[in-house]
Amino acid sequence: MPEQRVLRLRHGRLRLVRVLIRHREERGRRVGGDREHGRDQRREAGLGQHDRGGGGGEVTTGPCDRENLVYHVNDGAAEGDLIVSLQNKGEACSLKGFPEVVLKADGGPGGVTAERSDLGTPGVALQNGEKTQFAVHTPVNNTGGSGLDITRMTSTLPEQTEPRTLSVDLKLPAPDPAVSGVTVDPIGAGAK
Repeated sequence: MPEQRVLRLRHGRLRLVRVLIRHREERGRRVGGDREHGRDQRREAGLGQHDRGGGGGEVTTGPCDRENLVYHVNDGAAEGDLIVSLQNKGEACSLKGFPEVVLKADGGPGGVTAERSDLGTPGVALQNGEKTQFAVHTPVNNTGGSGLDITRMTSTLPEQTEPRTLSVDLKLPAPDPAVSGVTVDPIGAGAK
């Protein structure tokens, strides 16, 4: 009798192990199938596996249209820094590179053109509603109130020709804003 009991227990455990293995296999097929389905959906939408609004991955979407981006300018963490946020309100798109940034004092032509920083240029893919950013760095004005009042900034995105004009409130050091040390980071560098 004890031998039959041991055999039943072994047989019961064996059945349990088989059931668990079958369950894992089925679950794996469902999860794997869901992953494949998700990949298929991303492919149909024109997205690669690295397109999640971050940098460094392969970007396979088309360039963002300036008209589908909402711009917001905020003060950065350091004095004189500006953070320009870009939110996509259109179809999935990508941005890569440095924006051309010109700081302007009045309605006339000209201005202070920002130099490119030394940071690498990540590729950024944006789904509808996602955001990225770039930073503009200006030197601190320690001139005691004098300097050049900057009221506007134009920003031209990579692969675009038309600038977007944004309101800003900066004071660059005097007397020579042309040698001001204004720099711009690439789109997506340091974005969270």
